[in-house]
Amino acid sequence: MYPKYFGLKEPSFSITPDPQYLFLSGQHREALAHLLYGAGEVGGFVLLSGEVGTGKTTVCRAFLEQLPDDVDVALVVNPAMTAAELLHSICDEFRVQLPASGEPSVKVMLDHLNRFLLDAHARGRRPVLIIDEAQNLRPKVMEQVRLLTNLETAKQKLLQIFLIGQPELRTLLASRELRQLNQRITARYHLAPLSAKETAAYIEHRIAVAGVERPLFTAKALKRVHRRSGGVPRLINLLCDRALLGAAVSRRMQVTPDIVDSAAREVIDRADPARPRQRSRLGLAAAVLAALALGIWIGGSSLPQRLPGALGEQWAAALGWPQADAPVAATSDPSAADSVLAEDSAHTFAAAEALAEDANNPKRPLFAANVGLEPLPGGDAEPSRAPDPASSADASSPDPMLTWAAAGNGPDVAAPAVPDAPDSSPAIGRGASPGAQAAAESHGSANEASTSPAPEQDAAVAAATDQPLADALALGKDAGLHTPRIAMARVTAAPKLPTLTADELPRALVDEDAVVDELLRLWEVETAPGVRHLDCAAVPAFALACERSEGRWSDLRRFDRPAALKLVLADGQPAFVVVGGLDEEHALLHRDGVAMRVPIATLDERWSGDYLLLWRTPPFGGRIIGRTDSADAIAWLRERLALLPDSDLTVDPARYDADVVAAVRRFQSAQGLRSDGVVGPRTLMMLSNVLADLDVPRLSHSQ
Repeated sequence: MYPKYFGLKEPSFSITPDPQYLFLSGQHREALAHLLYGAGEVGGFVLLSGEVGTGKTTVCRAFLEQLPDDVDVALVVNPAMTAAELLHSICDEFRVQLPASGEPSVKVMLDHLNRFLLDAHARGRRPVLIIDEAQNLRPKVMEQVRLLTNLETAKQKLLQIFLIGQPELRTLLASRELRQLNQRITARYHLAPLSAKETAAYIEHRIAVAGVERPLFTAKALKRVHRRSGGVPRLINLLCDRALLGAAVSRRMQVTPDIVDSAAREVIDRADPARPRQRSRLGLAAAVLAALALGIWIGGSSLPQRLPGALGEQWAAALGWPQADAPVAATSDPSAADSVLAEDSAHTFAAAEALAEDANNPKRPLFAANVGLEPLPGGDAEPSRAPDPASSADASSPDPMLTWAAAGNGPDVAAPAVPDAPDSSPAIGRGASPGAQAAAESHGSANEASTSPAPEQDAAVAAATDQPLADALALGKDAGLHTPRIAMARVTAAPKLPTLTADELPRALVDEDAVVDELLRLWEVETAPGVRHLDCAAVPAFALACERSEGRWSDLRRFDRPAALKLVLADGQPAFVVVGGLDEEHALLHRDGVAMRVPIATLDERWSGDYLLLWRTPPFGGRIIGRTDSADAIAWLRERLALLPDSDLTVDPARYDADVVAAVRRFQSAQGLRSDGVVGPRTLMMLSNVLADLDVPRLSHSQ
């Protein structure tokens, strides 16, 4: 009914996935990049999880549409079966010929599957098994899936497996019985609901695809849809479909918030899990208002002055009211007091909003299962504002949702003298995009407005966050080094740098929570005072991204960027070091801004092969640049490729055509990368190296 009324060529909010209506938000692009990257790896598992209706199937279909030519896919959409049935289904998907007589045994199917994988490997093919709704796998069947990764040659695995499922899948993998499988996950991503901006863009995109360019929802209605649906795409579709029907019945040209509310009462269960978040946010705001009113009443009643001695002073200090011995500027203007009260209220509401937003952004380990990565959901989300000290029970301790765990003790090596700390607004790292600068400035201003530490605390915070790399700077300056192209420049250590033995290695270990902080310091990124224990979800604000993989020293030298290495100590416990420089025999390790030299052989005995590094993302697009990206992203890529030696590629036209694919393949082949024509993180890093970008710290040119 409503398509004809609004001029739509068809209902635009069907809950059935339609490639024509494909909308990839920032986090959906990130998830797709993980799948494309995983398809290029050899062996292991890739985990994609997300709440019901967040678009896992959409990402999977987008992956199948962009499948590299040398990849063979087996897709299992209903894994609720026995191990033998699952093997039979996998063989059917890969078109593996099984004996026609009788029901083949598990061993027979494994033998035939192994022969197929060996033949595919010999032909240069890469088989990928995708299991959707993987949370329905029984533990014994899951173990059988793990055993499939044991099909391998002497050098590499033969099968890559993608597990796609709901959050229960992560809980299942975290169980002790499946720890072996959990440790083999090489990349993981969790899809979160859309942000308010993404929700509005999603709705407008689907309406435009259906043939209508004018807005069919008012701005307030779009916000109401996000609030009612919780940002879950499937619920957005249900809600918008019924809201458009309601607008057509009532002869409205636009959907209003009232129509959205009526539609929500019809299609969304009141017990839906997307709704408690809103109720909890309202409850939090009510609690903050009550606390604010109590503080105003106590201050107006002069209660702190009537309390005896030090107790009254403690009350006054806790509530932020002037004490008896503190000089207070007198004013005869009553509006001044009103403005102060309004400012305090604004800070309190900012604190409530920040806490409510942060409650929906759980922190994730850098090396989840000591390997995986879960970037920040909702790429358009605004940076959270820090709570005001007056509304916090303990302003000196960081919010548990903003930091993970307390940092470890500093190294035993004395740190060099620290200059006066700069102002508290965060400085963006070299080459950051305007959006990243705005995000960091917003974050910094909020921290400046909401924290007022004592002078001795200022010095402690400055020492913790702005420690200069004086020793490391001496290396590059004394050696007279310049930013090289892909080359290994010898790092000449200053005499004052200590060389640690194997027994002294614990002095250079970095807590897992502090790994990203140390890498950001090497990228010369400054954060607001007191902001610590950042993770990979925070680095996009500085125009950076995390990249993790498994390799050897030759890989680190090739990518030529500071990296965090995962070590395995003698007692089997994991540990982490941050490498900021390499020469032929020594690695330059950094902890809390202090540099130490360690023989590479000492680290090699303990390095698991897992590493994490940061890299500069393109000013346009995401981690991967392809045919579906914007004209600006493609033009930027063509310009970069045109600067390569012996390149005959022109900047115009801004299309990802066959010339671009050929240029990318030639470059990848020359740099020893997989020549797949996909411009992903590794290709972008090597392109930056060859073009000798100046805003990138180098292992071969430690500063």
